[in-house]
Amino acid sequence: MFTRRGILGVGMAGLGSGLMGCVTTQPGGEGWRVGNRIPDIALHNAEGATVRLSDYSDRALLFYIGGYWCIHCRNDMPALAEVWRELRHDPRIAFAVMSYAEHPETTRQWLNNNMGLRFPVLHPPTRGSRVPLVNGSNTAFAAPTVYILTAGNIIHYWHVGSGRAQNYRPKLLEAAAVIPPRA
Repeated sequence: MFTRRGILGVGMAGLGSGLMGCVTTQPGGEGWRVGNRIPDIALHNAEGATVRLSDYSDRALLFYIGGYWCIHCRNDMPALAEVWRELRHDPRIAFAVMSYAEHPETTRQWLNNNMGLRFPVLHPPTRGSRVPLVNGSNTAFAAPTVYILTAGNIIHYWHVGSGRAQNYRPKLLEAAAVIPPRA
């Protein structure tokens, strides 16, 4: 006999294992790890212009992947907002969000109107779970996923799932510490 609690528990366990199964991978299946250069991703901004991760390669970048549909993203966003408000004026640091598996305007309105955040909301050229890489392959992500990249788009820190927002500030400052101040 199925109970509401039993169905919810099975559904959530399946969802969790499904998301963890989407952990980012690069061609060859070796995974993206701390110390590796993240493959370049070409995304679009609100105006439709192409923005690449490599456009941020001269700064430390907090690259957040998620959307309003994701309860864990909504739970993590107040901590991310606090880090953004504290560090947004540091010229060595940049922030970007990739709207994942939802219309980018939904993500943009949530972040701008509900959270008061003003940083780029980028999106893949097509909606769906596959994100094209500049090298011609593609990948999928879990949500939320956070990458903190150093100059040159080297992965300094990454985390899939919620509950690690307290790590964003110190890891972002570590990544920025090796970047010379901009003139």
